Amino acid sequence: MTQVASFAAAVTLYKKLRYDPIKDFAPITLYAETPLLLMAHPSMPPKNLREFIDFATKRPGQINFASASPGTVSHLTTELFNHAAGLKLVHVPYKGSGAAMLALISGEAQFSSIVMPNALPQVKSGKVKAFAVTSKNRFAGAPDIPTAAEAGLPGFESTAWFGMSAPSRTPPDLISRLNRDIVEILRTRATREWMLAQGAEPLPSTPEEYAAFLRSEIVKWRKVIEISGARAD
Repeated sequence: MTQVASFAAAVTLYKKLRYDPIKDFAPITLYAETPLLLMAHPSMPPKNLREFIDFATKRPGQINFASASPGTVSHLTTELFNHAAGLKLVHVPYKGSGAAMLALISGEAQFSSIVMPNALPQVKSGKVKAFAVTSKNRFAGAPDIPTAAEAGLPGFESTAWFGMSAPSRTPPDLISRLNRDIVEILRTRATREWMLAQGAEPLPSTPEEYAAFLRSEIVKWRKVIEISGARAD
């Protein structure tokens, strides 16, 4: 099982990574993706993302954002948001998304981006306010929440994705068989409904599509990491 932090961001986050996500693994398929929610504490005056960007622009270095820990998709997505919106939100890392969410609920942090499965229940309960989802399209499990692009930040996109890979020396015919069987399962109605209930959506692909996607993600997050100065070691 592969994901953003260990396969796309790790290449730049670590000075000496002990594995090469491209050379050491054979891609099988992308598995699923989940957007993050751009959220704020209910006491924050802005009512939507555009208002929040205007509010934060006037207060550089005064608004904290909680992340699940340095180098996670939660951290990097907010750094991408910082860059895209021209903001200077201050990073406060926590030990896991649960701790980051508690910090946001308590008001210890004013802003955060956290993956949908952890964030949506708190939004529905009114403990935090959601401004936007970070995916290209609205999330089917919460269709009333706009995308960041719709909410005032054109072109903004970031998701927590998951893939499946095998050791690089795995025979091609076995990769093909695994891809066929996994993709068949991912395309069933039951699998889609189960994933939506968990806050994710199936993302089946060919091995070639997954390989191209991974390369593009490495380039994307390299730029964000270099701009933000984020490190994991």
